[in-house]
Amino acid sequence: MDWYMFTEELARMQCSPAGPLMDIKLTSGELEEIHLPHFLCLGGVEAAHNAVRLLHAQDSGVYLETCTVTQHHASLLQPSLSLLGPVYYLLDLLSPKVHCQLLLFYQRTTILKLRTYLVLNNQEHIDAIHKQEENWKGERIKRNSTVGSPLRLGDTFHVMTSCPSKIDPGEVKLVPDKVGSMGNFCVVSFNIKHPEESFDVQVKRPQHEDPIWKISVEKEDYSPPSTSPNLHSTSSSTKTQTVDLFSTFDELQEKELKRFKAYLSLENMEGFERIPRGQLEKWDATDLATRMTERYEKEGAVRMTLTILRKMELNDLANRLEESITLTGQ
Repeated sequence: MDWYMFTEELARMQCSPAGPLMDIKLTSGELEEIHLPHFLCLGGVEAAHNAVRLLHAQDSGVYLETCTVTQHHASLLQPSLSLLGPVYYLLDLLSPKVHCQLLLFYQRTTILKLRTYLVLNNQEHIDAIHKQEENWKGERIKRNSTVGSPLRLGDTFHVMTSCPSKIDPGEVKLVPDKVGSMGNFCVVSFNIKHPEESFDVQVKRPQHEDPIWKISVEKEDYSPPSTSPNLHSTSSSTKTQTVDLFSTFDELQEKELKRFKAYLSLENMEGFERIPRGQLEKWDATDLATRMTERYEKEGAVRMTLTILRKMELNDLANRLEESITLTGQ
């Protein structure tokens, strides 16, 4: 389920999601109590616990229910089941601490491509990242993914390696997730032409000496390089890429295109810089394909498009785009 459907309600209530939104049904019997996971680190502060509620969506409307909050769950006695999810009041928790994980994936072509995800400790988000990487043929480098200490929403972080690499973006910011079930994660991509036998990957706060997370990547952690005899030139590849995106956007209905643009205007979408809503409103499908390719380069434009299409549950369209990119050797 996607928090997107409650964007207006969350804004009106001045709340932000604190965990997954679940559609819960009971086939038989009675439910005495339900425990829903959250990613907040509240400590023993009573005021912080009081800022957490369960959003309950029924046919009659959307309500906030008082709940009991433990270290990792929000519980409710004798609940009436439908759509349920934990939220917190933004005015009471301006910059809460959250539990996070760091996931590292790689792709090996003529160079080593790594993607590092700083993600809330939310299994729904983590599963979505794994599914996305599966579609991209990414492989997980399995290391301890838990960030030792809670992080504060709004903090900025840098990802770096001990060997020369091209890193994009240079820094990421962990921001509240207000609309998307997968929106709250930071992704940093970096390309390494000549990886060393082993090298370190670490995540640090600016002006802090100690990293919040650090691992050593060994040569056996990633597969040997593969070669492709039919590589396209960069200019030809980019041109084909833009045509594929245009064909995809041209299939969107007016409301779907408007919703797609709304996602592009969000902070932290795929770790890329947002596009101001005022610019997006002026662009048709052709402009959108061209501008996204110019702004995010071909790989980033496709990656963001596939993510948004799947968030919109337009999986068939996403699969066709992905297939067309694969067939043309992108």
